[in-house]
Amino acid sequence: MRLCVRVVRRAAFGAAVALAVLVHPLPAYAHHGKGFLLVESDEMPHERELFFFSSHDLIHSEGENELELTPALLYGVSERLAIETHAHFVKVPEESLRYEAIAPAVRFALTSPFSDAPLKLGVAAEYEIARGDAPDQFESRLIAAYRTSDVNFTANLIAGKARGEGEQWEWGYAAGFRPYPERRLGVGIEALGTLNGPSSHELLGGVYFTGNRVTLKAGVGKGFGEAGPDWTIRTGLVIRLGGS
Repeated sequence: MRLCVRVVRRAAFGAAVALAVLVHPLPAYAHHGKGFLLVESDEMPHERELFFFSSHDLIHSEGENELELTPALLYGVSERLAIETHAHFVKVPEESLRYEAIAPAVRFALTSPFSDAPLKLGVAAEYEIARGDAPDQFESRLIAAYRTSDVNFTANLIAGKARGEGEQWEWGYAAGFRPYPERRLGVGIEALGTLNGPSSHELLGGVYFTGNRVTLKAGVGKGFGEAGPDWTIRTGLVIRLGGS
């Protein structure tokens, strides 16, 4: 597992170097809703645009490291509607990488993408089909954003429930702040946590590069609460594969 940690740390460092090398003063154009590491944005892909994206998370908790990989495809059905499919893979100590679940998802913009108003609203929902005997999971997010050329502040209210009798709804939040979001290279801060049940929170500092076809993201987080991680390293990649 030490090799895994070194590989992910090198990947995060390499992503940060790439961000610095690729920086350019022109504004970014890739508005696809995947500009944060922990937070779902209201932004949507254009109609008939197809994106590949993936996240790679190293989570250290209680003296052990867990590696999570999430590859996905995102397709813009219309200016307000997008569909998504992503898979979850996990690697824990002394075990090989294993497939955990696949999750179809939808995202819908409640406010017009063409409006100049800074306040934006959207919703996202996914149904996670678990491998083996693990219960399926449902998760939805209410997305609220205040976006201008100077700031992007986005917040999610998260509701999740495992399938099965007696299962309770779990509530959580995510929030992200990025100044000057239209610049190709930017920095920001994100947070993720629970609102009921065992206390688990994470505060993360991120670096983001957005190009015409590629978005790169890298961040380091610190956990808080009785169930929070000790620390995390998170990276992400978004590639526009094609469009109309």
